[in-house]
Amino acid sequence: PVSTTSAASFLHTYNNFSGSTVVYTLRLIVRNSEGCSDTLIRYITVNPEITANFAPDASEGCHPFTVHFNDLSLNADVYYWDFGDGASSSEPSPEHTFLNFGTADSIYTVTLTTSSADGECVKTFSRPIVVHPQVIAEFTFPKTLDCNPFEVTFETQTIGGMTYTWDFGDGTVITMPTDDPVTHTFVNSDFNNIRDFIVTLTVRNYAGCEGIVSKTVSVYPDIRALFTPSFINGCHPLTVNFTNQSNGSQTYMWDFGD
Repeated sequence: PVSTTSAASFLHTYNNFSGSTVVYTLRLIVRNSEGCSDTLIRYITVNPEITANFAPDASEGCHPFTVHFNDLSLNADVYYWDFGDGASSSEPSPEHTFLNFGTADSIYTVTLTTSSADGECVKTFSRPIVVHPQVIAEFTFPKTLDCNPFEVTFETQTIGGMTYTWDFGDGTVITMPTDDPVTHTFVNSDFNNIRDFIVTLTVRNYAGCEGIVSKTVSVYPDIRALFTPSFINGCHPLTVNFTNQSNGSQTYMWDFGD
C-alpha cells in the first residue's frame, strides 16, 4: 500500500502470516512545489506471528502424576516451561512428574512462554494440572508363621485412605470403610508342606487413587492325631493293640490314662 500524507507521524501495521521472517522496504519520497524530490529507504523486519499453546496427555491424576506436554505452538523458537511447582524446562514437549504429599487436591498452573529467536515476539499460555493426594498402604501383624489353623490380626498404618480392601490370598476378599484391625484365620490342609498366603491391602481415596502393599503369612503343615484300638472293652488283663493313623506328625506321646 502507498500512503500520501504530510503528517509528521502516523501508524502503519505490518503483518507476517508466513512461517519465516519478512523484510519490508519502506520508502519515503518527498517533493516540493517545484517538483524536486528525494527518497529515503529503511528496512522493516517483521518476524512471523507466533503462538503459545500446548495440550497435556492428562490434566488430572494421582500422586505421583507424570504428564507429557505436547507443544502446539506456532513459529516458536524458544520455549520456557514453568510447571508451577518450582521446576522448569526449555524443551519443546517436556515430561514432568507432579507430587502431592498433602490431604487435598493440589492445583499446579503450568505456563508455557514462547518467543522468537531474537526475543522480540513473546507469547504465553497456561493450563491447570490437578494432582490428587498420595495414598500409602501399610499394615503390621505379630507373627508371620504359626501352626494350623493360624489366626492373625492385622493392624493398618495407612495414609490417605477411605476404603480398605483385604485379599487374604485364600479366596477371601473383604472391603471395609474404616482402617480398623481385621482378624482372619488361615488354614493349611496339607500334611506335608508349609503353605504361604499372600495378603494384599489395597487402599483407595475419594478420587480412586490406590496404594497397595502385600505381605506373606505362612502356616505349618496340618497335623492330625488319629488311632484305632483293637479293643475298646474286655476282661482283665486287657491287652489292646493301637494302630496309629495320624497325619503330618513327627513325634508321638501316648497317655494311656492309667
